[in-house]
Amino acid sequence: MYHKAIAEASDLPIIAFQLGPIFGGINFTADALTKLLELPQIIGLKDASFDAQRFLLTRDIVHQADHPVTMITGNDNFLLESFLMGAKGGLLGYAAVGVGLLVELLQAVQNKAFDQAVFMQGRVQGFSDYIYGKPIGDYRARCKVALVSMGFFRPDLTFVRPPFLSLWEKEKDLAYQAVSKAGLLAV
Repeated sequence: MYHKAIAEASDLPIIAFQLGPIFGGINFTADALTKLLELPQIIGLKDASFDAQRFLLTRDIVHQADHPVTMITGNDNFLLESFLMGAKGGLLGYAAVGVGLLVELLQAVQNKAFDQAVFMQGRVQGFSDYIYGKPIGDYRARCKVALVSMGFFRPDLTFVRPPFLSLWEKEKDLAYQAVSKAGLLAV
C-alpha cells in the first residue's frame, strides 16, 4: 500500500487525500479507507470527492478510527455543507488568495452563527466560481490577477509558466468584480 510505504519510510504525520475521479483521483472504498486509517501516522483526511454522500460515508469511517483523525474538506462545491457535516477545516486551492473568507465562514459555523454562515456562502462561492472558471486550468493565473485587485501584487507579477498565459489584460475587470463581491478589495 502506497500510504503504508510512506508511513514506514518517514516519521512525519500524513494527511491522506481523497480526490474524485473526475479530477484524476480516486475515491477510497470503505475497506481501503478503513485499512488506511489503521496507520497511526494518518492524522488527517482531506475529502475532495465532490460528492456529499461519499463525504458522509468517509466522515463516518474517519470517526471509527482508533486514533484521532481530522476530517478536512476540499469540496468547493459544498463548502458550507462540509463544515456543517463535520469538516474541521479545508484545504482548497483558491484559499491561497481567499483564506480570510474561509476562516470567517468556518468560525461562523463553529460559533453556530448559521445565518451569518449562510450569508457568507454566497461571497465564498462567488469567489470560488471566479477562480475556478473555465478553463479550470487557468485558476493559478486567476489567483494572481485577483491578488492585484487585493493589493498584494503588481500587474507585471501575474505571469505564469508556459503553456499557461497571464490573464491580466483579459480578466482584470472580472477579477476586480469577484474580489469586490467577496469583500476582499485592497483598503
